[in-house]
Amino acid sequence: MSDRLRGDVEMQFANMADVLEQTVSKRQALLDLPVGQSPDAWDRRAAAGVLHDWYGGVENCLKRICKLVDREIPAGEDSHKQLLAQVARPEGERPAVVSPDLHNRLQDYLAFRHVARHKYSIELDWARQRPLLESLPMNHARFVDEVRRFLNALPSK
Repeated sequence: MSDRLRGDVEMQFANMADVLEQTVSKRQALLDLPVGQSPDAWDRRAAAGVLHDWYGGVENCLKRICKLVDREIPAGEDSHKQLLAQVARPEGERPAVVSPDLHNRLQDYLAFRHVARHKYSIELDWARQRPLLESLPMNHARFVDEVRRFLNALPSK
């Protein structure tokens, strides 16, 4: 199971890294805007898409872990929030997949994911997007590191 899980998760990591690599110059251009200046609606929507895509990769990794290790994926109206909570705490013999600090950071991306899915681009708040976009490379590296550490602790099969 863990070899299959590791392969599935590594494929998601590669897709997430591609999202970051393909958008690095545009992300930087947006972050170079003077503080207080907001990008136009098109660029805010594009930035929201990057954040949404990246967090979708996070959830895909966490769902695979929950399905193959916990044998249970949350369902229902608040399943996204439940999924994140599930991997942040130990379950039976399984340690937490992510640290409390990373859990808190991922909650910010989850909250923004909801906003991005349900708002028009003119309603997207750059002041809320900017810090998420700015910390995205660091949070990606941290997520990959913590999940790999978790996967390496699993018995090989």
